[in-house]
Amino acid sequence: MNMTSAVTHCTDAVAHCTSAVANSTNAVSYGTNAVAHYTDAVAHCTSAVSYCTNAVAHYTDAVANSTNAVTNSTNAVANSTNTVTNSTNAVANSTNTVANSTNTFTNNTNTVTNSTNSVDNNTNTVNLITNAVARATNAVVLLNLYSFLKIYT
Repeated sequence: MNMTSAVTHCTDAVAHCTSAVANSTNAVSYGTNAVAHYTDAVAHCTSAVSYCTNAVAHYTDAVANSTNAVTNSTNAVANSTNTVTNSTNAVANSTNTVANSTNTFTNNTNTVTNSTNSVDNNTNTVNLITNAVARATNAVVLLNLYSFLKIYT
């Protein structure tokens, strides 16, 4: 082999090596781009999962808020019912108080009537005793008169 041929072969070899290096560089660049795209895809998936998690959390909060609203409404109805019951009981208690006052007034009236009747009875008793004393006095007078007449007749 002559020198020209050897130089040509060396030049060709250098060209092939240069091409191989360029191809390797391109492969590394493509690999880097592929890794970057994969990393982006993972980031997008992670974001999507985060959005879904947040959506579930918001839905859970909404359900909890709705449940609390129903509970509060139920409690409000129960409180209203208790207020009505308390008002009804207050009216019933007032009615009972009026009835008790009426009964007390009636009892007091009956007591006054009974006291008046007792005074009347006592007055009648005094009158009976007075009449009895008067009759006894009359009897004594008659006896004295009888004795007087008997002595002088």
